[in-house]
Amino acid sequence: MINNKLLFLTLLSLPRVGRKTAFNFYKNESTKFDNVNDIYEGIKSYISKGKKFPNITKELINEGFNKSEILVKKATDENNFLIAFDEDNYPQKMKHIEDPPLILYGKGNLKALEIENSAALIGKRKVSQYGSDASYRVGYDLSKHKIAVVSGLALGCDTQAHVGCVKADGVGIAVLAHGLDQVHPNSNKKLVDELIEKNGLLITEYPLGTSPAKFNYVDRDRIQSGLSNTVIVLETDEVSGTMQTVQFAE
Repeated sequence: MINNKLLFLTLLSLPRVGRKTAFNFYKNESTKFDNVNDIYEGIKSYISKGKKFPNITKELINEGFNKSEILVKKATDENNFLIAFDEDNYPQKMKHIEDPPLILYGKGNLKALEIENSAALIGKRKVSQYGSDASYRVGYDLSKHKIAVVSGLALGCDTQAHVGCVKADGVGIAVLAHGLDQVHPNSNKKLVDELIEKNGLLITEYPLGTSPAKFNYVDRDRIQSGLSNTVIVLETDEVSGTMQTVQFAE
């Protein structure tokens, strides 16, 4: 039987199939699939019911399945892990957001996702000295109160919040807009190592080899919000990426 890690990755590998299309297929097709032919027949049945899904050949599904098997192996090497939407260790908070990730890639302490209280600390990249100091202090104080600090690892407020978290021996969760094999900005490599050493976690919905793109950061923002009980804006402009995260939290 094909587990849902492989099913989701296979669906997402198909041309013109995005998260929402794959998720709707998953929700409507309760049948378990034993092989590629079952997935192909399931898609045909789904389309016959008037549902929206691209016409896909069995050859494309087989190609996507084979690539997905390799991806799962790579993603679970070297202290990395892979979580599918339907698994018990998938973060419960995330299941209730609009357009939840079907797959999450992580590195570090998986149990960080089970911490009851968490806060997303967000703000500007080009931050004032006041904003930088405030970000550090809030990250530090929350950590001392056993609240997980969630942020996007960007320059400015994100970085300083996680520096404060590390200094307080807290648990930080960094949500990435790229694959786990990269660190952006490069200057945060040491901070990433410290987060992992202090039982923190890196998490992303993007597979290894994915570089950051503008739209990835918007998608990342919904994950930051979805993992958190509250969102704290440290410093921002009226129109900014920070406000996108706030809107996801509403």
